[in-house]
Amino acid sequence: MVFKRNKRPSLWQQTKNFFWPSMGWKRSFSYIKHRAIRLNDSNYAVAAGLAFGCSISFAPTLLFHIIQALLLCFIFRANYIAAVFGTIFGNPWTFPFLFLISYKVGWFLMNIIGIDASFPSENIDLSWEVLKEDPFGALRPYLVPMLIGGYIMALITFPVFYGGFYVMVRSARLARQQVIKNKKK
Repeated sequence: MVFKRNKRPSLWQQTKNFFWPSMGWKRSFSYIKHRAIRLNDSNYAVAAGLAFGCSISFAPTLLFHIIQALLLCFIFRANYIAAVFGTIFGNPWTFPFLFLISYKVGWFLMNIIGIDASFPSENIDLSWEVLKEDPFGALRPYLVPMLIGGYIMALITFPVFYGGFYVMVRSARLARQQVIKNKKK
């Protein structure tokens, strides 16, 4: 390959770049945007893939975001690569905010339905021993509202993300076609 690195970055460098890209955040997002726009698929497929990836980031199922986004792409015939790009919306910097919103929405809905979702008032013990003994029991007061709220937020935010991405992809592709057309003249 022409642009392949001579020396592969170490695991430490890869980890550091994951949390803080060496090329900077602006350039990283610009790179992802350009890659998504140049995908060889319809505007619908690319926009839906990006929207599925972003929306599913509200769910607290950390290791399964990509799998869930790909499954939704399979069902709705969206672009798989765009979905993987979309899951970048959920990252170590945004997860605390996404999960807080998911928890609050889930807590609110559970209380409206009549399910007690009160926050435990006693001291919370999330020590390793407690988590090993009964992981779901220890995390249940947080996980159930987050799951409910996360998937509700995914349903609510999908149309917003889809609309924004559709306009972005369509206008960028039209601008790119215009540039190519002007070069041929």
